Amino acid sequence: MLKLKRFPEMEAHVNFLLGKDPESVANLQLAALLHMSQNRLKKAQDYLSSALEIAPESAMLWHCAASVEVDLGYLKKGQEYSLRARQLDPDHAEIARFNIQLANLEKTSVASSLAEIREYEEALALNPESDSLLASIGGVYLHLEMPERAEAYYRRALQLNPMDKANQRGLWRAIQAQNILFRTLCLPMAGVQYVANCRAALRAKPWVILFYLIAAKLVVAFGFWLLLSFVILAPVAWCVEWLVISDIQRVSRIADRLGNWWLRFHQTPFWLRLGGCLALIGGLWWRAFAYVGIDIESGFLFLVGFFVMNLMLLAVWIGIRRLNTWFYSRKASRPPPLPKRPKVER
Repeated sequence: MLKLKRFPEMEAHVNFLLGKDPESVANLQLAALLHMSQNRLKKAQDYLSSALEIAPESAMLWHCAASVEVDLGYLKKGQEYSLRARQLDPDHAEIARFNIQLANLEKTSVASSLAEIREYEEALALNPESDSLLASIGGVYLHLEMPERAEAYYRRALQLNPMDKANQRGLWRAIQAQNILFRTLCLPMAGVQYVANCRAALRAKPWVILFYLIAAKLVVAFGFWLLLSFVILAPVAWCVEWLVISDIQRVSRIADRLGNWWLRFHQTPFWLRLGGCLALIGGLWWRAFAYVGIDIESGFLFLVGFFVMNLMLLAVWIGIRRLNTWFYSRKASRPPPLPKRPKVER
Protein backbone atom coordinates (compact mmCIF):
# COMPACT_ATOMS: atom_id res chain seq x y z
CA MET A 1 0.00 0.00 0.00
CA LEU A 2 2.90 2.34 0.68
CA LYS A 3 4.33 1.70 -2.78
CA LEU A 4 0.89 2.12 -4.36
CA LYS A 5 0.35 5.36 -2.37
CA ARG A 6 -2.89 4.06 -0.88
CA PHE A 7 -2.30 6.00 2.32
CA PRO A 8 -5.82 6.09 3.87
CA GLU A 9 -6.12 2.30 3.67
CA MET A 10 -2.59 1.84 4.93
CA GLU A 11 -3.19 4.13 7.91
CA ALA A 12 -5.95 1.86 9.22
CA HIS A 13 -3.58 -1.13 9.14
CA VAL A 14 -0.75 0.81 10.79
CA ASN A 15 -3.03 2.01 13.57
CA PHE A 16 -4.16 -1.59 14.14
CA LEU A 17 -0.56 -2.79 14.35
CA LEU A 18 0.42 -0.02 16.75
CA GLY A 19 -2.60 -0.82 18.92
CA LYS A 20 -1.51 -4.46 19.13
CA ASP A 21 2.19 -3.74 19.75
CA PRO A 22 3.03 -0.03 20.30
CA GLU A 23 6.68 -0.80 21.16
CA SER A 24 7.47 -2.78 18.01
CA VAL A 25 10.32 -1.11 16.12
CA ALA A 26 8.96 -2.42 12.80
CA ASN A 27 5.52 -0.92 13.49
CA LEU A 28 6.97 2.42 14.57
CA GLN A 29 9.17 2.57 11.47
CA LEU A 30 6.18 1.72 9.27
CA ALA A 31 4.17 4.54 10.87
CA ALA A 32 7.07 6.95 10.32
CA LEU A 33 7.31 5.97 6.63
CA LEU A 34 3.57 6.53 6.24
CA HIS A 35 3.77 10.05 7.68
CA MET A 36 6.94 10.84 5.69
CA SER A 37 5.13 9.88 2.49
CA GLN A 38 2.30 12.28 3.39
CA ASN A 39 4.73 15.06 4.36
CA ARG A 40 3.63 14.95 8.00
CA LEU A 41 7.20 15.30 9.15
CA LYS A 42 6.63 16.18 12.81
CA LYS A 43 4.60 13.01 13.38
CA ALA A 44 7.22 10.96 11.53
CA GLN A 45 9.88 12.54 13.74
CA ASP A 46 8.01 11.49 16.89
CA TYR A 47 7.67 7.87 15.74
CA LEU A 48 11.35 7.70 14.76
CA SER A 49 12.44 9.12 18.12
CA SER A 50 10.41 6.43 19.91
CA ALA A 51 11.88 3.71 17.69
CA LEU A 52 15.46 4.94 18.21
CA GLU A 53 15.01 4.80 21.99
CA ILE A 54 14.22 1.10 21.61
CA ALA A 55 16.75 0.28 18.86
CA PRO A 56 19.55 2.88 18.84
CA GLU A 57 21.77 0.63 16.69
CA SER A 58 19.38 0.51 13.72
CA ALA A 59 21.07 2.14 10.74
CA MET A 60 17.83 2.42 8.74
CA LEU A 61 16.10 4.30 11.56
CA TRP A 62 18.95 6.84 11.66
CA HIS A 63 18.76 7.08 7.86
CA CYS A 64 15.03 7.86 7.97
CA ALA A 65 15.56 10.33 10.80
CA ALA A 66 18.23 12.10 8.74
CA SER A 67 15.83 12.43 5.82
CA VAL A 68 13.15 13.95 8.07
CA GLU A 69 15.57 16.44 9.64
CA VAL A 70 16.77 17.59 6.21
CA ASP A 71 13.18 18.03 4.99
CA LEU A 72 12.45 20.09 8.11
CA GLY A 73 15.40 22.35 7.28
CA TYR A 74 17.86 21.07 9.89
CA LEU A 75 20.77 20.23 7.60
CA LYS A 76 23.47 19.87 10.26
CA LYS A 77 21.41 17.47 12.34
CA GLY A 78 20.51 15.53 9.20
CA GLN A 79 24.20 15.21 8.33
CA GLU A 80 24.98 13.94 11.84
CA TYR A 81 22.20 11.34 11.70
CA SER A 82 23.22 10.23 8.19
CA LEU A 83 26.84 9.82 9.28
CA ARG A 84 25.66 7.75 12.25
CA ALA A 85 23.64 5.51 9.90
CA ARG A 86 26.63 4.97 7.63
CA GLN A 87 28.87 4.13 10.58
CA LEU A 88 26.39 1.48 11.67
CA ASP A 89 25.97 0.00 8.17
CA PRO A 90 28.81 1.10 5.86
CA ASP A 91 27.89 -1.48 3.19
CA HIS A 92 24.32 -0.24 2.60
CA ALA A 93 24.29 1.46 -0.82
CA GLU A 94 21.28 3.75 -0.25
CA ILE A 95 22.56 4.93 3.13
CA ALA A 96 25.96 5.61 1.54
CA ARG A 97 24.32 7.54 -1.32
CA PHE A 98 22.33 9.80 1.01
CA ASN A 99 25.34 10.39 3.24
CA ILE A 100 27.50 11.41 0.27
CA GLN A 101 24.74 13.68 -1.05
CA LEU A 102 24.36 15.49 2.29
CA ALA A 103 28.11 15.79 2.81
CA ASN A 104 28.49 17.50 -0.58
CA LEU A 105 25.30 19.55 -0.49
CA GLU A 106 27.05 22.85 0.20
CA LYS A 107 30.07 22.12 -2.02
CA THR A 108 29.57 23.52 -5.52
CA SER A 109 33.10 23.60 -6.94
CA VAL A 110 34.20 21.39 -9.82
CA ALA A 111 36.86 19.70 -7.66
CA SER A 112 34.29 18.76 -5.00
CA SER A 113 31.89 17.44 -7.68
CA LEU A 114 34.62 15.20 -9.14
CA ALA A 115 35.39 13.92 -5.64
CA GLU A 116 31.66 13.30 -5.11
CA ILE A 117 31.52 11.15 -8.25
CA ARG A 118 34.42 9.03 -6.95
CA GLU A 119 32.55 8.53 -3.66
CA TYR A 120 29.39 7.51 -5.49
CA GLU A 121 31.33 5.04 -7.63
CA GLU A 122 32.83 3.46 -4.50
CA ALA A 123 29.33 3.14 -3.06
CA LEU A 124 28.09 1.70 -6.37
CA ALA A 125 30.59 -1.13 -5.97
CA LEU A 126 28.55 -2.19 -2.91
CA ASN A 127 25.42 -2.54 -5.06
CA PRO A 128 25.87 -2.20 -8.86
CA GLU A 129 22.06 -2.54 -9.27
CA SER A 130 21.27 0.64 -7.31
CA ASP A 131 19.30 2.92 -9.64
CA SER A 132 19.42 5.78 -7.09
CA LEU A 133 23.23 5.76 -7.06
CA LEU A 134 23.36 5.71 -10.86
CA ALA A 135 20.92 8.64 -10.99
CA SER A 136 22.97 10.56 -8.40
CA ILE A 137 26.10 10.18 -10.55
CA GLY A 138 24.08 11.37 -13.54
CA GLY A 139 22.97 14.43 -11.57
CA VAL A 140 26.55 15.39 -10.74
CA TYR A 141 27.60 14.99 -14.38
CA LEU A 142 24.74 17.33 -15.32
CA HIS A 143 26.09 19.88 -12.84
CA LEU A 144 29.53 19.51 -14.45
CA GLU A 145 28.10 20.28 -17.90
CA MET A 146 28.70 16.73 -19.13
CA PRO A 147 25.17 15.79 -20.27
CA GLU A 148 26.30 12.92 -22.51
CA ARG A 149 27.68 11.02 -19.51
CA ALA A 150 24.64 12.01 -17.43
CA GLU A 151 22.34 10.55 -20.09
CA ALA A 152 24.21 7.23 -20.01
CA TYR A 153 23.81 6.94 -16.22
CA TYR A 154 20.14 7.93 -16.25
CA ARG A 155 19.46 5.34 -18.96
CA ARG A 156 21.17 2.66 -16.86
CA ALA A 157 19.06 3.74 -13.86
CA LEU A 158 15.84 3.51 -15.91
CA GLN A 159 16.79 0.05 -17.16
CA LEU A 160 16.75 -1.04 -13.51
CA ASN A 161 13.63 0.96 -12.56
CA PRO A 162 11.73 2.05 -15.69
CA MET A 163 8.81 3.62 -13.78
CA ASP A 164 10.83 6.05 -11.65
CA LYS A 165 9.52 9.50 -12.60
CA ALA A 166 12.46 11.36 -11.04
CA ASN A 167 14.89 9.40 -13.22
CA GLN A 168 12.67 9.99 -16.26
CA ARG A 169 12.87 13.75 -15.61
CA GLY A 170 16.63 13.45 -15.10
CA LEU A 171 17.01 11.71 -18.46
CA TRP A 172 14.90 14.43 -20.10
CA ARG A 173 17.12 17.14 -18.55
CA ALA A 174 20.24 15.34 -19.78
CA ILE A 175 18.84 15.11 -23.31
CA GLN A 176 17.69 18.73 -23.45
CA ALA A 177 21.05 19.91 -22.03
CA GLN A 178 22.68 18.64 -25.23
CA ASN A 179 20.57 21.00 -27.36
CA ILE A 180 21.55 24.62 -26.75
CA LEU A 181 18.48 25.96 -28.61
CA PHE A 182 16.05 24.12 -26.39
CA ARG A 183 18.17 24.80 -23.33
CA THR A 184 17.90 28.52 -24.03
CA LEU A 185 14.12 28.17 -24.12
CA CYS A 186 14.25 26.42 -20.74
CA LEU A 187 16.17 29.24 -19.03
CA PRO A 188 13.04 30.54 -17.20
CA MET A 189 12.52 27.13 -15.55
CA ALA A 190 16.20 27.05 -14.58
CA GLY A 191 15.73 30.52 -13.07
CA VAL A 192 12.79 29.30 -10.98
CA GLN A 193 14.88 26.35 -9.77
CA TYR A 194 17.64 28.79 -8.81
CA VAL A 195 15.13 30.82 -6.77
CA ALA A 196 13.98 27.62 -5.03
CA ASN A 197 17.60 26.77 -4.18
CA CYS A 198 18.09 30.28 -2.77
CA ARG A 199 15.02 29.84 -0.57
CA ALA A 200 16.40 26.54 0.73
CA ALA A 201 19.74 28.24 1.44
CA LEU A 202 17.96 31.01 3.36
CA ARG A 203 16.17 28.42 5.49
CA ALA A 204 19.47 26.79 6.38
CA LYS A 205 21.45 30.06 6.74
CA PRO A 206 19.16 33.07 7.32
CA TRP A 207 22.12 35.47 7.48
CA VAL A 208 22.62 34.98 3.72
CA ILE A 209 19.78 37.49 3.21
CA LEU A 210 22.31 40.27 3.92
CA PHE A 211 24.01 39.54 0.59
CA TYR A 212 20.68 39.83 -1.23
CA LEU A 213 19.96 43.15 0.48
CA ILE A 214 23.38 44.49 -0.53
CA ALA A 215 22.82 43.40 -4.13
CA ALA A 216 19.17 44.56 -4.19
CA LYS A 217 19.48 46.13 -7.66
CA LEU A 218 20.84 42.88 -9.10
CA VAL A 219 17.99 40.95 -7.46
CA VAL A 220 15.42 43.30 -9.02
CA ALA A 221 17.12 43.02 -12.42
CA PHE A 222 17.11 39.22 -12.15
CA GLY A 223 13.39 39.27 -11.25
CA PHE A 224 12.62 41.47 -14.27
CA TRP A 225 14.61 39.16 -16.57
CA LEU A 226 12.89 36.09 -15.13
CA LEU A 227 9.44 37.59 -15.71
CA LEU A 228 10.30 38.67 -19.26
CA SER A 229 11.89 35.33 -20.15
CA PHE A 230 8.84 33.48 -18.84
CA VAL A 231 6.57 35.47 -21.12
CA ILE A 232 8.82 35.09 -24.19
CA LEU A 233 10.60 31.74 -23.86
CA ALA A 234 8.56 29.50 -21.57
CA PRO A 235 5.51 28.93 -23.85
CA VAL A 236 7.70 27.50 -26.63
CA ALA A 237 9.67 25.37 -24.16
CA TRP A 238 6.48 23.98 -22.63
CA CYS A 239 5.13 23.28 -26.11
CA VAL A 240 8.20 21.24 -27.14
CA GLU A 241 8.36 19.41 -23.82
CA TRP A 242 4.67 18.59 -23.97
CA LEU A 243 5.03 17.15 -27.47
CA VAL A 244 7.96 14.94 -26.44
CA ILE A 245 6.73 13.77 -23.03
CA SER A 246 3.17 13.15 -24.19
CA ASP A 247 4.50 10.91 -26.95
CA ILE A 248 6.26 8.81 -24.33
CA GLN A 249 3.90 8.79 -21.36
CA ARG A 250 0.43 10.14 -22.01
CA VAL A 251 -0.75 9.27 -25.53
CA SER A 252 -2.64 6.08 -24.75
CA ARG A 253 -4.03 7.29 -21.43
CA ILE A 254 -5.40 10.58 -22.78
CA ALA A 255 -6.58 8.95 -26.01
CA ASP A 256 -8.99 6.82 -23.98
CA ARG A 257 -10.75 10.03 -22.93
CA LEU A 258 -10.29 12.27 -25.99
CA GLY A 259 -10.76 9.79 -28.82
CA ASN A 260 -8.87 8.69 -31.91
CA TRP A 261 -8.05 12.22 -33.08
CA TRP A 262 -5.46 12.40 -30.27
CA LEU A 263 -3.68 9.31 -31.59
CA ARG A 264 -3.82 10.63 -35.14
CA PHE A 265 -2.31 13.92 -33.96
CA HIS A 266 0.65 12.10 -32.39
CA GLN A 267 1.13 9.94 -35.47
CA THR A 268 1.89 13.02 -37.60
CA PRO A 269 5.60 13.95 -38.04
CA PHE A 270 7.10 15.75 -35.06
CA TRP A 271 8.27 18.74 -37.11
CA LEU A 272 4.72 19.24 -38.39
CA ARG A 273 3.25 19.22 -34.89
CA LEU A 274 5.98 21.53 -33.64
CA GLY A 275 5.45 23.90 -36.56
CA GLY A 276 1.73 24.02 -35.83
CA CYS A 277 2.32 24.86 -32.18
CA LEU A 278 4.89 27.55 -33.06
CA ALA A 279 2.49 29.05 -35.61
CA LEU A 280 -0.20 29.18 -32.92
CA ILE A 281 2.15 30.91 -30.46
CA GLY A 282 3.31 33.32 -33.19
CA GLY A 283 -0.32 34.15 -33.97
CA LEU A 284 -0.99 34.95 -30.32
CA TRP A 285 2.03 37.27 -30.26
CA TRP A 286 0.83 38.95 -33.48
CA ARG A 287 -2.58 39.57 -31.91
CA ALA A 288 -0.96 40.88 -28.70
CA PHE A 289 1.24 43.32 -30.65
CA ALA A 290 -1.71 44.52 -32.70
CA TYR A 291 -3.85 44.99 -29.58
CA VAL A 292 -1.17 46.99 -27.73
CA GLY A 293 -0.25 49.00 -30.84
CA ILE A 294 3.33 47.76 -31.27
CA ASP A 295 4.75 47.49 -34.78
CA ILE A 296 4.58 43.80 -35.76
CA GLU A 297 8.04 43.69 -37.32
CA SER A 298 9.68 45.50 -34.39
CA GLY A 299 7.91 43.24 -31.92
CA PHE A 300 9.10 40.03 -33.55
CA LEU A 301 12.62 41.45 -33.94
CA PHE A 302 12.66 42.08 -30.19
CA LEU A 303 11.59 38.49 -29.48
CA VAL A 304 14.29 37.08 -31.76
CA GLY A 305 16.91 39.46 -30.33
CA PHE A 306 16.02 38.47 -26.77
CA PHE A 307 16.36 34.78 -27.66
CA VAL A 308 19.70 35.28 -29.46
CA MET A 309 21.13 37.36 -26.59
CA ASN A 310 20.24 34.67 -24.03
CA LEU A 311 21.60 31.95 -26.34
CA MET A 312 24.97 33.71 -26.65
CA LEU A 313 25.27 34.29 -22.90
CA LEU A 314 24.34 30.67 -22.22
CA ALA A 315 26.91 29.43 -24.74
CA VAL A 316 29.65 31.46 -23.03
CA TRP A 317 28.61 30.18 -19.60
CA ILE A 318 28.56 26.55 -20.80
CA GLY A 319 31.98 26.99 -22.42
CA ILE A 320 33.47 28.35 -19.19
CA ARG A 321 31.94 25.52 -17.14
CA ARG A 322 33.22 22.83 -19.51
CA LEU A 323 36.69 24.35 -19.65
CA ASN A 324 36.77 24.50 -15.86
CA THR A 325 35.66 20.87 -15.63
CA TRP A 326 38.29 19.77 -18.15
CA PHE A 327 41.02 21.62 -16.25
CA TYR A 328 40.17 20.12 -12.86
CA SER A 329 39.60 16.60 -14.21
CA ARG A 330 42.99 16.76 -15.95
CA LYS A 331 44.57 18.04 -12.76
CA ALA A 332 42.90 15.33 -10.68
CA SER A 333 44.10 12.56 -13.03
CA ARG A 334 47.69 13.80 -12.99
CA PRO A 335 49.86 11.51 -10.80
CA PRO A 336 51.61 13.01 -7.79
CA PRO A 337 55.29 13.94 -8.24
CA LEU A 338 57.91 11.36 -7.37
CA PRO A 339 59.80 11.92 -4.12
CA LYS A 340 63.21 13.47 -4.43
CA ARG A 341 66.19 11.18 -4.38
CA PRO A 342 68.08 11.27 -1.14
CA LYS A 343 71.51 12.78 -1.42
CA VAL A 344 74.32 10.25 -1.32
CA GLU A 345 77.46 11.37 0.42
CA ARG A 346 80.67 10.38 -1.40
